Amino acid sequence: MLDVAQVEEYYSSQVKYFFKRSKYASLNMASMRHPYLIKDEADRLLAVAENPMSVNALADITCIPTYSFFIDPTTNYNNVIELNKAWQWKVDLDTKSWVVDLNFKSIEHLAKCILVNQKIVLLDLIHDTIETYRRDFTDQLAGMDSVYMLKYLEAKEILEQNIKTDTLLKYPMVSGYADTVNISLQESARLIMLQHEDATAFLAESENLRIRFTNIIRKETNLQKLAGILEDFNTENVNYSFL
Repeated sequence: MLDVAQVEEYYSSQVKYFFKRSKYASLNMASMRHPYLIKDEADRLLAVAENPMSVNALADITCIPTYSFFIDPTTNYNNVIELNKAWQWKVDLDTKSWVVDLNFKSIEHLAKCILVNQKIVLLDLIHDTIETYRRDFTDQLAGMDSVYMLKYLEAKEILEQNIKTDTLLKYPMVSGYADTVNISLQESARLIMLQHEDATAFLAESENLRIRFTNIIRKETNLQKLAGILEDFNTENVNYSFL
């Protein structure tokens, strides 16, 4: 079992490899901004994420997404934690309160907890970046997803059946677009299909990139290499986004 001095010494030796992030979060359920938690099999809090997908990306039998740390939602725990040290905290099930617990079996145990903590930060950074680049396709007025799907389905049928006119307004989305920009029904359908294909291709590549780097992060065992993974991701993401 490590003593407190050993824990602090190891943490101090590793902090230079940490990512910059929001420094503190409240453990009060009513005020907590980031409710996405991950714990280990011994109910130790490992990290607090801003994005639920970051937590889910590391989920396995040793890293468990959880909301169970909020034992009593009516209780006001006025603890504020340093997020890079989330691994210091556990919930005492007897008193139903948060406690600092520095009982680590070994340096390897402590290192694993710190590694998971920083992997969550890295995954948050990647998810934030992907969301920023996807906003051109996903940030829309209410109901726009349905509008785009209807336009796509109408355009697909028009092209497949080689429909030239729509006197009965069976295809109001495509006809309306054609009238607005003063083009034919077929041209309108082709433009809508191209827009749909461009958006689908971008989102597919974005999702493939996310999955690939999630797998890289999951497999990485060296804290020092996490920064390089972020650099590689940023390079690939930017390069693809400007194609």
